Amino acid sequence: MAQATPEPEGADTVIAILADEQRERWSAQLPETYADIEPPFSLDEQSVVAAGETVYLEQNCAICHGWTGKGDGPFSPGMNPRPIDLTDAALMNRLGNDYLFWRLSEGGLQPPFLSAMPAFEPMLTQEKRWQAIAYLRSIGTEPSEEEIVLVGGVDFQVGMNLLQTHGCLACHRYNERGNFVGPDLQQMGAKYSREYLHRALVDPSADIPAGFTDTMPKNYAEIISAEDLGLLTNFLAGSVGDRSTAGGEPEEPPTETEEAVELVATSGLPFDLSGLATADFNGQALFLPPNFYNIFINYELGMHCVGFDMSYCCVIPPYNSIQAQAVRGSSVEEPMPKLLSPDDGVALKYGVENNTYSEGDKMQYWSIAKDVNGDGDMDDPGDNFANYVWTHLYIYEDLEGSIPDGATEEDRLHVGQEIRVQKDHGPSGMPMEGFAVYADEDGGNVVFTDSRYGNLSNIPLILTASYLWDALGLPLTAFDDGVIGGGSHRTIDEIHFQPYQYSRVTLHEVGEDGTPGDPIEDAYNGDIVSFIGTNPVDIPNCVWCHSSDRANRFGQNDYRLYQTEYTYWVENYPDISDYMARLSASMIGILEIHDDKHDTDFLAEYDPDAATNRLGSKGPVHCADCHGDNVQGRLRSTDETPEEPLNPLTESIHMVHLSAVADQDAFGRTQSCQMCHPTHMQNPDLNISGEDFSPINQDGTPRFSEGDIRNAGGGCYLRRDAHTNPDARPPFFLNAVGEYLLAEVATEGGELRGLYCTNCHNHNAQALYHADTLVHAKNPGEGETLRSLTLEEIARAVTGSDDVETYVAYYLDPKVGGEGNPLVAFYKDHLPAALPEVAEGASYADASAGEDWWLAAGEPHCADCHVAPFVESMGGAYFPIDQQGKYSLFRYSKGHANIACQSCHESIHGLYSVRTGEGAADQTTHEQALQFSPDGEYAGPVTCVACHAVNSDGVPSQLLGTEYENDYWASVVLMHFITPEDGEEMTPEELVEAYPYERSRGIVEEAMR
Repeated sequence: MAQATPEPEGADTVIAILADEQRERWSAQLPETYADIEPPFSLDEQSVVAAGETVYLEQNCAICHGWTGKGDGPFSPGMNPRPIDLTDAALMNRLGNDYLFWRLSEGGLQPPFLSAMPAFEPMLTQEKRWQAIAYLRSIGTEPSEEEIVLVGGVDFQVGMNLLQTHGCLACHRYNERGNFVGPDLQQMGAKYSREYLHRALVDPSADIPAGFTDTMPKNYAEIISAEDLGLLTNFLAGSVGDRSTAGGEPEEPPTETEEAVELVATSGLPFDLSGLATADFNGQALFLPPNFYNIFINYELGMHCVGFDMSYCCVIPPYNSIQAQAVRGSSVEEPMPKLLSPDDGVALKYGVENNTYSEGDKMQYWSIAKDVNGDGDMDDPGDNFANYVWTHLYIYEDLEGSIPDGATEEDRLHVGQEIRVQKDHGPSGMPMEGFAVYADEDGGNVVFTDSRYGNLSNIPLILTASYLWDALGLPLTAFDDGVIGGGSHRTIDEIHFQPYQYSRVTLHEVGEDGTPGDPIEDAYNGDIVSFIGTNPVDIPNCVWCHSSDRANRFGQNDYRLYQTEYTYWVENYPDISDYMARLSASMIGILEIHDDKHDTDFLAEYDPDAATNRLGSKGPVHCADCHGDNVQGRLRSTDETPEEPLNPLTESIHMVHLSAVADQDAFGRTQSCQMCHPTHMQNPDLNISGEDFSPINQDGTPRFSEGDIRNAGGGCYLRRDAHTNPDARPPFFLNAVGEYLLAEVATEGGELRGLYCTNCHNHNAQALYHADTLVHAKNPGEGETLRSLTLEEIARAVTGSDDVETYVAYYLDPKVGGEGNPLVAFYKDHLPAALPEVAEGASYADASAGEDWWLAAGEPHCADCHVAPFVESMGGAYFPIDQQGKYSLFRYSKGHANIACQSCHESIHGLYSVRTGEGAADQTTHEQALQFSPDGEYAGPVTCVACHAVNSDGVPSQLLGTEYENDYWASVVLMHFITPEDGEEMTPEELVEAYPYERSRGIVEEAMR
């Protein structure tokens, strides 16, 4: 089954094709030196088991195998293969003591295992190795019938162990483990009979499929036991896509009838449909969706950059939401999919896997004192930082925006004061796990705030877009439960960061009394309807510059308090990590610079010897007290006047760093974006600053001054998003700006490297937004926008000149020290958008201390680079966050059937397809995409077949009989034209009449790249 073809682009590590005699070594035969070896004592003795547990913990086995041995340690998500579940009795009973002793002694670096398992013979005596095995034997439990997952009648764990033990994963792939030399084994059961698969194992030369070469080992029948051959054959025969049989015997693989043969996609689809089940729809065989139910999970922010220790200051408070949409897919009885709401008798239960709390060893937030009620002390109940940061937001009676008649300021209920934020809850009251709240057609979670100078009040902020289930504002950290081992957060180090957290949402039925009941099973595969999502969270990378000389020596000043702070922690707390000591030092360094440069007194009461509250009676600094920030809803700043306004928070931070340390790379782009923003990756081995893809050294100096910063990695964007994924493939559906960026910026020397932060966050995004006067966002006419013009026409409209080169240098690809200093000017000379008035003579930009930053006016849009209809929705529904006649933000935008754009594409900065392979930042989003994949490999934007029954061209059944029937890409264009405003009531005939095939096909031909 192994394929002798060149390594595919984007593949993980690929094992080279070996000669037959070499390949014989790819089976895990127990060496004679270990065969039948016996332990020197009984493995059942309690004292031996206890000693083994000590070995397990002291040798850090839990980092990979998990604290309870389930293979879910904090390092496991980045491993290939992942650690096995040591508690699975069915698996462990197959493995003899001699086998376990061999594996523990010599590790997994040799074929066929090729795992990260170290060899413990040099580190542990025989006695200690046997003690560890005794402990492993003690933790195995027989799973209940509900927990047993059988594939082809074989326990899933046993099957995976067989594939690893006998070297299959050296060439093949199964369940996202293994390599790419041979075909994915998870699809074998859908294509071949059990007899064929057995023959392929014992006599691989007998029948070689087209496109493959005879490279399989010839002696499996000799070196693999008959029992293992039978189990392995059954396991592969039961592997029909992702549809594992839960319990009982496997269903027979579908018979390859003549009708099924005709259902082979032939239209150049980027995915394969052949593994999907088919059904008869009014006399026509169609492919069914992989899942009967889908849950699409996203988050409203690109990536939440937040500290976890608020002892000194807080730039942005912890706030991470789990948002979801649930869809029931096509069936013969009900061909039209349905977006589910509480009216359908369902509820969505949410949580974050292995991250159920925050305060304590992972976060210092509620435990940090701060004067909430303004009485001059920090001793009252509720006087903590978690309450303090939200007191500018208020409601009157509910989160639906209700204001009772005659209500006054005295009737306001302020978050953090009258409505205290409970520990490990968000400001809206949502716990770390529970049931999500549904937002209807008008959106939800409405809070009020006051304006910049107080002349405007009751400004509503709609925090949740319509038709979403939401768990709003969770205080999520980047640390899994138990990763610190229950000790102090002082021991946190970079290797503990897990920035791409796994959220999980499960579909439950709701009883007549409105109480959620049991989880719902999927009608197609029998599994509980439960999906994972990505919730990214990480800390701004202030630590390295601000705990070193680099950020503490400006001009004539020489700031040294950071050294005092560092010395205090390392001398008084032996358990503190160097990272945490430097983190505290960096905070003091930042405050010292701010006091000197801006005449503040943050350190007036700084006590270098205090065990707690080292800043004195004022407590830690909340940056948004003075600098407005729309993303926090902080429209009013302290001590600001119209005559002496203060810069918004994002403007202040970005401007000073781009002015002082722009740090250009070899191509002139600033390295500061990637150096400052979170840089951690899912693989903890890549989280050590100064190594591998890290953009910064631990002395604060950049690492790509002689290279391309786009080759750095981690965090918000690089080595993650579709726009930085060199393996991303068309269609892109680009306008003139997008075509230029793809050809002249994203591509370097014939190599696709992707875009950088400044290619989106720039003058051009705001100039195009200002010029929009839209009537129909998805179908703009002449004169409504500049976005459909040529690059020369856009340059002339924006700059008054036909000089495209100058336009590009200032607007599209700004460089350090470029003409007009465009990077600094973007913040320093920023002119707020001409937003509509919120009162006579006052625009929203006037009213907000955050100006238009983080509003639709201040952010990039898909429409900047992509042609309509691949653009955002019309604004105005969420004013003042977006505006009528302009494009809305991506996170508020909707497509057909009120499906959120983020449901199919994921959230901004993590758009499908994310980067995979060596140095990839975010594996979670890749795994999330595969849940909706029709073939187990495609991981791009969600396709029609995720919800619809489709023909062999991937076109939904609703378009059969129209001109779109045999054109998948034209159908994709048509689907993007549909908007909640005007498309939901149209019949297919009316829809095709409004958007004729010729038009959609024309967009494919002109804009698909």
